[in-house]
Amino acid sequence: MANEYHEEWLTYLERLPDADFDKMVSYQNSLGESYQCTVSDILTHVINHGTHTRAQAGQQLKLAGTENLPVTDYNYYIRRSK
Repeated sequence: MANEYHEEWLTYLERLPDADFDKMVSYQNSLGESYQCTVSDILTHVINHGTHTRAQAGQQLKLAGTENLPVTDYNYYIRRSK
């Protein structure tokens, strides 16, 4: 499933015209409050949220006694993908 999401994100980003990064998007949060922000701000939020979630998962694994935690460093991922 993770590979499918990864491929979907790559496809989306590859097809997204540069001008669309500055487009405003209107949305509502789970409380029904309306907001607007740019596509680039939303993408930044998604990346930051993923980083936060990985850190939480790593902390829980560490607290559970896991000794060989998975590497979640972005630079490590980039080096391995080349």
